[in-house]
Amino acid sequence: MLTTKSNIVVRAMSLVAATVLALFVVIATASSAQAAPRSGDPLATGCATNATTIWKRTIDFVTVEVRYSPACGTNWVRVSGATNRQAEAGVWSPHNGWQWSPSYGKAPGQFWTPMVYAPGSTCINFQARFSKIGVWGMHDTGVLRLC
Repeated sequence: MLTTKSNIVVRAMSLVAATVLALFVVIATASSAQAAPRSGDPLATGCATNATTIWKRTIDFVTVEVRYSPACGTNWVRVSGATNRQAEAGVWSPHNGWQWSPSYGKAPGQFWTPMVYAPGSTCINFQARFSKIGVWGMHDTGVLRLC
């Protein structure tokens, strides 16, 4: 009789262990799906809400900013003041590669790149180019790295 009870206990313990393992796999899968790299428009996704400027420079009346959303773990470049100038900007992360704004012939008052996933202290590269006022040529930040 002990042998039968022992077999029942062993089977019950095996069933509990299998259930716990299955639950762990489901939770791990759900967590990794939620942590999937985000990209796209920071305004449309809501990632611009509560974002902060982590780098800023003004050149020839044009302000270039790198923005970070801790809620989304994303960065993007925002350019202001390049109205009617030829302009573009890009941002790079190891998760998304380069993401570029449109290459404008006549830029709007403000534009930005798509977001790249770069949580926490992930390094990004970025660049902005825009035409100079009154003279031929382009201002180019060159590729800058921010960690």
